Amino acid sequence: MLIPASGATVYVFGGPTPLDVVQRYNLFCGGGVIPPKWGLGFWQRVPTAFTADDVRREVEGFAKNDFPLDVIGSSQGGKAERYPCSYEWDPRRSPIRKSSCTR
Repeated sequence: MLIPASGATVYVFGGPTPLDVVQRYNLFCGGGVIPPKWGLGFWQRVPTAFTADDVRREVEGFAKNDFPLDVIGSSQGGKAERYPCSYEWDPRRSPIRKSSCTR
């Protein structure tokens, strides 16, 4: 390996499997944060034109068919203003007024 600069440090991580290599790299870098359980689950995004009742039917369809559903998101069209995120829901589409999201 040729590095055309002085002062460079090269670290090589090896192991019997790619998983071992990644685990060693992760430990070297200080480990990682375990994401929340819902962050690893199934996310479904509903179309912009969906009303609150449409969203409920979507959720019920997942439950009826025993499909996992951890997060359901609405497209930007459900918000009163598009960008930046206003956290205000469009009252014509949903009775929800404030998002449960926090900044």
